Amino acid sequence: MQIDLKPCSLGMELGSTRIKAVLIDATHTPLAQGEFTWENRLQNGIWTYPMEEVRQGVQAAYAALVTAT
Repeated sequence: MQIDLKPCSLGMELGSTRIKAVLIDATHTPLAQGEFTWENRLQNGIWTYPMEEVRQGVQAAYAALVTAT
């Protein structure tokens, strides 16, 4: 599917159980979505995520979005 990206916006959410990427058009209609499932870890009394997993998750969610377009 060919998408004119000029009127589109890409949103990324780093949630507690998944990273989600969503592409919407100018009317806020979702055109494509990708996601990556992850799980937080308790380290030194703080719920956190390793930065390497953040990078991998953002890349995987974006790649899934691109594949869906």
